[in-house]
Amino acid sequence: MPTRRTFCLAALGLVALSAFPARAQDANESPRVSSDAKRVAIVPFGNRDGTDGARDKSLTALRTLLEKQNYRVIEGDTVKKAYEEASGETAGVKDKLLTLRDKDLLEVGRALKVDFVVAANLRWHTKSIYVFPTLRTKADCTVDALVVDVAKAEVVIEKTNIQRNSENKNSAAGVVAVLGGLGYGAISGGPKTPPQTVSAVNALYAALEDFIGTKKGPHKIDEDKKVSKKRQGEQK
Repeated sequence: MPTRRTFCLAALGLVALSAFPARAQDANESPRVSSDAKRVAIVPFGNRDGTDGARDKSLTALRTLLEKQNYRVIEGDTVKKAYEEASGETAGVKDKLLTLRDKDLLEVGRALKVDFVVAANLRWHTKSIYVFPTLRTKADCTVDALVVDVAKAEVVIEKTNIQRNSENKNSAAGVVAVLGGLGYGAISGGPKTPPQTVSAVNALYAALEDFIGTKKGPHKIDEDKKVSKKRQGEQK
């Protein structure tokens, strides 16, 4: 018969497992978006001169940015396999850039039955800089990005040489929030992974902002009523 100690140990085990949620793999999709959301497949990033951690955390950040705009994201082994079958090259390998052919992404999208496919190359340059009173690590990231609309067989985003660095003090609010979720401030020094991640997420955001949908078009200014009344009085 199970003892009280057995039940306690089992409960502790469940708590420990819940503290480390499994990352979505294969065709597992975003659980936090509506059921009718557009589906987006992210190809594992091509990369050069970056750490494995920076590459993985940058992809996690992009996934979060897309989910915040109600996209249903697919990433992991299924997308990697579909890309390899379409392009003949392996994605997500350290220090290997992708060819980024639109026809390959279209084939991936049709195979996975998604609405959009996103692929990008991330190239880093990392160095130590002196900021009184000590040294810290600065990273620059250059992004080439391609987004394909599968149903329309169209390229909706094609950006090259979009560069941002880890010292950028003007990160968008969405980027700051996502980096905070990864445990980094908008500006990070220290080991290579944090500054490389910061620079990559800023560059990805800049390259894909039109697709992510964070830009606002023309809209009326909702002025404070007190201000409006004051101006009306001045006009009289």
